[in-house]
Amino acid sequence: MASQTIELPITCQGHVGTVWVSLAQESGWEACATLDDRILEVVHCTDWHRVERFRQRLERDIQLVQPPD
Repeated sequence: MASQTIELPITCQGHVGTVWVSLAQESGWEACATLDDRILEVVHCTDWHRVERFRQRLERDIQLVQPPD
């Protein structure tokens, strides 16, 4: 079975953010968050809802550290 990766964009002004998600070897999902080609965090999620919450938390955290316009 070929490994497939899903790309989920992260919304952030002036930056390119992505969560790359692939099936874990054992069970669940491996999610790797990048911002401007830098790895921010890698997590193992046991179900898809945790992947979505991970992406939402990253978007919120990135917005908190960005200065307002």
